[in-house]
Amino acid sequence: MFKKVLKIIGIGLGVLLLTAFIAGAIQGFTGKATVSMNDKGYMIKVAKDHQKEMDQAVRYGDKDHHIKTITYQWNTVEHNPMGGFMLNGYVNGDKNLDFGMAVRSDDGGKHIYCYEYTCAEQLDDWTKDGN
Repeated sequence: MFKKVLKIIGIGLGVLLLTAFIAGAIQGFTGKATVSMNDKGYMIKVAKDHQKEMDQAVRYGDKDHHIKTITYQWNTVEHNPMGGFMLNGYVNGDKNLDFGMAVRSDDGGKHIYCYEYTCAEQLDDWTKDGN
């Protein structure tokens, strides 16, 4: 009888420890994934890895090639509550020709989707599809 009770307690403790271990592993995994998607350094790395796509988004529609240089303000990178992140920049060394860019990735940063969500009026005129 006493051995049966010890066996039941041992099995119960084993199941409890296994459950705690699995829960801790899941928490650790999801916590790290969440932190990296909100981590400023991680967002900057993703943006720099895909700067070509970001440049294309800024230059989209600039048929007369007004945009010579693009400067990204890496210190403005912030998490977008709708997904991805946002950052600011400007063109041709003129901070009055500024823009805001949104960057999203649905596959962990392998491919990104960028679009300007705001830009200076003159920059907007340069990049209209009708020019």
